[in-house]
Amino acid sequence: MTAPRRPPESELGSPVVAFHLDLSAQRAVERAREYQKALAETPEASGERRAALLAVLAVAQSLTEPGLAERTVAQAEQVADGLGSAGARVYTLLARFAIDLSPQSLHRRAALASQALDLLGRPECAGLREHLLPMAHFMQLGVLMESGDIRALDEALSPELHLTDHLAGVLDSRYAVWSRCARATMDGQLALAERLADEGHAMAITAGDVDAEYVWAGQIAIIRWMQGRVSEMEPVFLRARQVDPSEPVWAAAVAWIWSHQGRAEAARGLIEALPDVDRFIRGRNWLAAVAILAEVAADVGSDEVVERLWRALKPFADRVVPVGLGVTCWGTVARPLALLAQRQGRADEARRHYRAAIDLSSRIGAQAWLAQAQVELAALTAEQGDLASARGLATEALSAARHLGLRAVEQRADRLLGRLDADDVPGDRPVPTTVPPEWPARARSIPAHASPADLAVTDRTQRLPPAPEESAKPPVGRPRITVLGRFSVSVGDGIVATWKSRKARTLLKILLARRGAALARESAMELLWPGQDPDLLRNRLSVATTAVRRSLDPHRLHPSDRFLVVNADVLRLRMERLSIDVEDLLALAERARTTPPDVPDPHGRERLLRRAMAAYAGDAFADEPYAAWAEQLRRQAHLAFFGVSHALAELVAAHGDHLGRVHLYRRVLALDPYDLPAHDGLIDSLDALGATSHAAAARVERHHRLAELGLDDLAR
Repeated sequence: MTAPRRPPESELGSPVVAFHLDLSAQRAVERAREYQKALAETPEASGERRAALLAVLAVAQSLTEPGLAERTVAQAEQVADGLGSAGARVYTLLARFAIDLSPQSLHRRAALASQALDLLGRPECAGLREHLLPMAHFMQLGVLMESGDIRALDEALSPELHLTDHLAGVLDSRYAVWSRCARATMDGQLALAERLADEGHAMAITAGDVDAEYVWAGQIAIIRWMQGRVSEMEPVFLRARQVDPSEPVWAAAVAWIWSHQGRAEAARGLIEALPDVDRFIRGRNWLAAVAILAEVAADVGSDEVVERLWRALKPFADRVVPVGLGVTCWGTVARPLALLAQRQGRADEARRHYRAAIDLSSRIGAQAWLAQAQVELAALTAEQGDLASARGLATEALSAARHLGLRAVEQRADRLLGRLDADDVPGDRPVPTTVPPEWPARARSIPAHASPADLAVTDRTQRLPPAPEESAKPPVGRPRITVLGRFSVSVGDGIVATWKSRKARTLLKILLARRGAALARESAMELLWPGQDPDLLRNRLSVATTAVRRSLDPHRLHPSDRFLVVNADVLRLRMERLSIDVEDLLALAERARTTPPDVPDPHGRERLLRRAMAAYAGDAFADEPYAAWAEQLRRQAHLAFFGVSHALAELVAAHGDHLGRVHLYRRVLALDPYDLPAHDGLIDSLDALGATSHAAAARVERHHRLAELGLDDLAR
């Protein structure tokens, strides 16, 4: 993307003072200096201009000095009231709107935007319309989105309905394009949404809008999530966070991406290092920052952070979450509240919030958020034993996800349905589960706040498959599949599969990534041949499935559905008849997690941990680094590896093996250089060994990594 140009300084000398609503605190500070200088040069008698300059100064101050902004806008209002000028009054209304964008001010903001639009319709304000009307209209659109009044939002964006002559041109502004992008995203029209995001970005660049990059990043991030391409946005958000470290939404977005990537320690370290949520400036992105952090904290955060976020979000349970005053939408507040309640073990309350999220999403037509909440409620409902309701919710979510191209939701719904249809253990967590973030502590006991899902995980450990060495070699004819590091398929007699069809090889990988969940034929064709007519691909898919079967059974010793089930609608691997290295790793990690440290054999847990460490031979599907379908299994393998690594490091430290601890932490940092506990453990181990120079180098490396995260190195 091209960097936005700086607005010309001459705008302060023009007859009309431009009104800005910056997302960047740094740029707001610069503007405040410019406006103060202009005020000093403006005579007291220049009433309307003075009121306008005071108003825009208050807006600039609001990001860094809210108390001062309040006093400045009051001065502007005093000047405007003394003049009785409609034009001056418009500036003060817009400024009053902008200096308090907290969720609590929603109804007041709605009234202010409406009053500003009414005044701009008067003949005496005709000269201000070109400069102020698009902003006033954008403020109204943001209020309508946040309140969930989507019908009114659509009317405000429609040229055919109630827009009068003086308002018609406002729909050509970049602000209107941003709002249309948000609406397309909510509807799940991803191609249209991305086109509008790019169009709005180009318009913002041309206008010299310094927030062009931030707006585009927020819009595309939501679109990429829906497409299952979250990781692509990491560099954009890292850069935004470095440029504007005072805005917590960027840190929240980075933590969210890292959590999706399986970098649990990095995500947890980032959210734990943020200030208390009560100290966040309650501006345009406060609700979005807290909602995003809630989703991350429900997965990797401490109980204290979870509770703080719960209290912060609870008063806004019926709201939609706008980003950047409505340039895009994160979803509903009810959904992160459901995730937090589920984490706290309050399953019934979580169900109520999921249901509220579904009802609100359905009412406003937000199809993507509706499907997401449905599949998550389906997983919770299955864990509580109501399989029929779970199947209905998951089926509806799957249908919507396929229609809209919501890859992340589709994969989750499909996996859940596969388990429900197979009468597997209820729930949406694979068996064995991913390793929880608080792995070492939970290996010793079940916490008092454990949820039904946590207890279900514990109960399932008795039915885990045996570890690889206990199984000895796979039975003859049982294929052995390597996923970690490099991909290969071999059978019991040592034959290694060769692939004439790259599509067949990819199809097997996709099925392995689904871990036994069914894959619809249409989804398989779209993943292998995106954008092509399904009617022309059926024969190609049949050829690919035949090639997969031949790779798993080259001598044709078994019935055709021995390893791969294919019917009119779906394809599914029979995982229980295959030997797969990543499944062995996850099983070992789960067994080690649930083995108490005081078992009769005191070294039994250590042996399990070391075997799990040895089982990790590299990333899952390392040759498919950008494939969305590979992301979840890769994340699960990462979590398992990091869990056993930290647990083993604790164990060897207790035995005084500091050199062994050094090797463990170096291996962890080679995979995740932002794992701060690993940095701390490495430094402690090197200090214990007396390796002064190596410890100093480790401290420098830790400092650099913290700097990249935008964190201060206060600990060491």
